[in-house]
Amino acid sequence: MKVTQDNFVWKLVTQEQAEFIFSLELFNLYTLHSDDSESLIETFDEIKTIFENGAKVGIEVGFIKTKDEDI
Repeated sequence: MKVTQDNFVWKLVTQEQAEFIFSLELFNLYTLHSDDSESLIETFDEIKTIFENGAKVGIEVGFIKTKDEDI
């Protein structure tokens, strides 16, 4: 799991999981950059390169509600 500074949660996946998810079009996958930005993975071939470069891949989960927010 990765939580960004704006409290957005990402479910991290392995390369094997990413390839499976992408091939079945289950979810959109994103490259997660160190500056908390992300980019949509658009091709299967990108996945191997992303992991070779040491980047992380994630699936959107959503924002964490803080105690100051109404439920």
